[in-house]
Amino acid sequence: MRVHAVLRRRGITMGRKRVERLMRRAGLQGAFLRRKCRAGLHRGRTQQTVGCRCHPDPLRQGAFWLAAVRDAFSNRIVGWKTSDRCDTDLVLGALEYAIWSRDVRDGQLIHHSDRGSTYTAFRFSNRLADNVIAR
Repeated sequence: MRVHAVLRRRGITMGRKRVERLMRRAGLQGAFLRRKCRAGLHRGRTQQTVGCRCHPDPLRQGAFWLAAVRDAFSNRIVGWKTSDRCDTDLVLGALEYAIWSRDVRDGQLIHHSDRGSTYTAFRFSNRLADNVIAR
């Protein structure tokens, strides 16, 4: 339970059940994550909710990509970049911003990503190696 963990980090000692009870009395409910797989859905596609209106794209310029680097320790986005193309320059820009914003020293980081072509490109691998960032 996140609220309980935050209270403990702030030095407030209180039982998990008490936190649950107080939240319930106050009408608060913790956020919960959706299930990753749902029956009937294929990978990469979603189903439209019945009765939900679809809003048109006002710009009509196609896809807009976002690459983000999240610090797993602080759970914060430390680097990001947007582009109209999903290419190595996009993820390199996000990585550069993350390295700059966190003042990273050699050997302090581990980078984890999917196996997409942008993250397995030679330029991206070389940039990780230049900063002694492990994979």
